[in-house]
Amino acid sequence: MLKKFVALFVSLVLALAFPATALANTTVSFSYPDGAFDDEEMNASVVYSDAFFKNKATKRNDSLALLSAGAASAVYDKDDIKAFLQKCGFTNKRDSVTDENSDNLSFNFGKKKIGKKTVVAVILQGTSTKQEWKSNLNLGFDDNMQTESIHKGFNATEKAVHKKLDTFLKTNKLKKGSVMFWVTGHSRGAAVGNIMAKRLSDKYGNSNVYAYTFASPKIAKVSAKSARKYTNIFNYVNPDDI
Repeated sequence: MLKKFVALFVSLVLALAFPATALANTTVSFSYPDGAFDDEEMNASVVYSDAFFKNKATKRNDSLALLSAGAASAVYDKDDIKAFLQKCGFTNKRDSVTDENSDNLSFNFGKKKIGKKTVVAVILQGTSTKQEWKSNLNLGFDDNMQTESIHKGFNATEKAVHKKLDTFLKTNKLKKGSVMFWVTGHSRGAAVGNIMAKRLSDKYGNSNVYAYTFASPKIAKVSAKSARKYTNIFNYVNPDDI
């Protein structure tokens, strides 16, 4: 299961040092499997600050990356991610999508008012069931406007999650101009997160989407010009990962 890989990527990001000027509001603790055969549980802590979402989304923030890695690890357990989001001051809504093609995914939404805007958290879980491997291995491509070709399985899953997100926004009366997004996930969740962050950036603007993903598979064929547009999406990758 790809869950086994999560410890490696969380550990890599944990090695990043916090900037000396980081504004720390609260410390959030979480646990994650060490990735070894005994699957020992490891513990770590990260710092949350509202200031993360007052900085430019297009400028990499190592502290926000660290927080995102923690969230992407905690989302594998519904109780862990609930506690994680609540400690950061976000509401918590656990949900999932399922369909006959196994384009399934579990995820958490949350929201928090920061200044004049509301930050919506989108925390996407990696592969957790055998059925999801069918979607992972659906390697066909959906073409869009002749500029990009997107992995069919991930694309179908993102569209299903995005519908849920649109409902969440409508229910909470959150509209363009009043909302920002924090998107993160590991492995399968990272793949879906990249597609979602791209589409949210197209609609709401790069400055309103903070996206940090970990161990994402390759998800699309895009032109170099198109790829350069999304400087607010940061992917953390271990070059030794198959």
